[in-house]
Amino acid sequence: MSTRSSQRSGKQLLRGRHGLPRSLVVENQRERILESVNATCASKGYAEMTVEDIIACAGVSRRTFYDLFDDKEQCFLDAYDRIVGRLFEEVSGAYSAGERPWTNRIASGLRALVEVFADDPELARVAVVDVLAAGQLALERRNAALRAFAAFFEPGRAVLPAEMTGHEMLAQAVVGGLYELLYAHVAEGKTASLPGLLPDLVYCALVPYLGHARAVDACEAARAARGGT
Repeated sequence: MSTRSSQRSGKQLLRGRHGLPRSLVVENQRERILESVNATCASKGYAEMTVEDIIACAGVSRRTFYDLFDDKEQCFLDAYDRIVGRLFEEVSGAYSAGERPWTNRIASGLRALVEVFADDPELARVAVVDVLAAGQLALERRNAALRAFAAFFEPGRAVLPAEMTGHEMLAQAVVGGLYELLYAHVAEGKTASLPGLLPDLVYCALVPYLGHARAVDACEAARAARGGT
């Protein structure tokens, strides 16, 4: 059993009388179900994942599942929203920490993102790969998430030429490009290598705003911050 599977099993409450409030029991069951979506998607993909797979991984009954969710799609969407909330919190925290230039903030935010992905490949797969196969509502959630992350690039508009048009689309294009780079590695099971790509990700994120020379400087700063790896 993997470490993460062991962690999921360890969160399961004891059967029988335990005196715990009903609300705590329900929250525990819900958390286990949502974590199990990550595990089952990672092993089978969204299309092949069934409710039976989810409840078997979570250690809950079918009735419990349907008390909490309408169907597999709603369960996946809730799991995805939970993941996006965590990612946004991690990135925003790293981005906002301390008084630093915008370029340093972007590098810190990207570092937080790839470190979460490297630490939790199942989460990364749901966030980047499986969401694309989960239907129209999932795609709308994905697009909304990309727009939310694009807001971190808005300060970069201040360094763009005044005569440049399409400022509002640049952040969306940059975030979309970063998404594609991450997708390629997550889909191939290479999430562990993502922190090593941080300097290149920083360059790709900043070159449209700063130009080649300054983006290289930011890239090298990110590399130095990782100890030259």
